[in-house]
Amino acid sequence: KNYHNLTVQALLAAELIPSIQTSEIRTKSWFSAYMSFIVESIYEDKYSDEYLKNRPISMYVPEIDKMWKGEKGDLIKKSLSLIGTNGRRAGIGLRWDAQDYDAVPDAIRSNTKFLFVLRKANAEEVAGIKKDFNVGKEVQEWILGLNTEPEKGIFECVGLTADRFVIYNLRDGTVSTSREPQKGRLITPL
Repeated sequence: KNYHNLTVQALLAAELIPSIQTSEIRTKSWFSAYMSFIVESIYEDKYSDEYLKNRPISMYVPEIDKMWKGEKGDLIKKSLSLIGTNGRRAGIGLRWDAQDYDAVPDAIRSNTKFLFVLRKANAEEVAGIKKDFNVGKEVQEWILGLNTEPEKGIFECVGLTADRFVIYNLRDGTVSTSREPQKGRLITPL
């Protein structure tokens, strides 16, 4: 088939997973405008492009809190906030991670259904999470006391949800649901 669109959309149409490596371009003056253009073009194509219109798209933004640190960072912040608030309706899922939770715009945070938190250094770092997910002192203490040993591959985390978790018990095969915070470990790639 012939397909004409921007590079990222063409890769999606070819059923590939595009990845924009931002480490080399993040400091460029045009970075925010460039990334904003890509994000907004994907959003617009979910409504107008015949091929992408009915296909789900999952967008992953690592270190989202650093995306708007450079010149005119408000451009990409606004575009990602658009995905945070309207992406689900368009069929775009947004996954993100951040070192500084409080630096993530409310438009994204308030539309985050699931949050997996690794150890935080102090109560200040947990304040926004505590407020957004209505967690009590016990869960805050869990977060502050999580074990992280990278050399052993141990990364404990706390899972929080505004929805519900589906919990699979591998020992007895039962399945249950819960809205309660869950403590566990990340399984990292080799």
